[in-house]
Amino acid sequence: MPGLKVMTVSPHVASKTNYQVIKMLHDRGVVPSLGHDRQADEQEIVDALSVSKTQPCHITHLYNVSKFHHRNPGLVNFGLLDSYPSLSKYDDVVAPTVELIGDMIHVHPLAVKLVLSSRSWDQIAFVTDCVAHRSQAHRTITYDGRQIKVDKENNVVKSCDDDTLVGSCCTMLDIFNSLINVLNVPVGKAFMMLSENPARFAKLNNVGTIEVGKDANLVMFDHNYNLMKTFVDGRMAFRTSLCRKKSVVSTESFDESFNM
Repeated sequence: MPGLKVMTVSPHVASKTNYQVIKMLHDRGVVPSLGHDRQADEQEIVDALSVSKTQPCHITHLYNVSKFHHRNPGLVNFGLLDSYPSLSKYDDVVAPTVELIGDMIHVHPLAVKLVLSSRSWDQIAFVTDCVAHRSQAHRTITYDGRQIKVDKENNVVKSCDDDTLVGSCCTMLDIFNSLINVLNVPVGKAFMMLSENPARFAKLNNVGTIEVGKDANLVMFDHNYNLMKTFVDGRMAFRTSLCRKKSVVSTESFDESFNM
């Protein structure tokens, strides 16, 4: 499955076929991501996380469409820990990597802070879950067969039927700013959770870090972490109004360096 990197699977549904879909994904080098499941009980989650003794699963959109309970653990309980109690039922459990929607609406900053306090930061990724641009605020949009609308004030997308959250209209830059300014995450660690970790979790070896031989997809900031430019394959793709014509590093030098 060369084009498929990660696939979300419900542990509750997978249990009906003895987790064959999770086994198949592991065998084919695809990361099974547990999620969209409020029904899975503790044993079903334990079994799903124990399918492979060496390859971790992932958890999709931690907290969203999943359960936390202090007596009957759900996916969130397992996603909050790097290791588990010394009980025989957890002997074969491999702790999953996790992702969170980072708009600070889908998951409250206090809940995000909890994950940052309880998990190793190299096991966390942030995603936008962006399904529409905030400029579409005055339009009704059809998405996956549903009528949705942009709530520009809160930077999220909701169902037209019942105001259920459908997605966000935030950017990775929005999440970066929230991580460093609201949650006080060091800049290097923020970049790790926004770039390096997602690429590693999805086994994308050509992106995620700045290294020789990798795609030169880069962002350039000023000293206050205002976005100045973006580069795709070493060529400038975007330039903000803050960026002066004379920059410290010229576009030409990037082009030459990354196309040698």
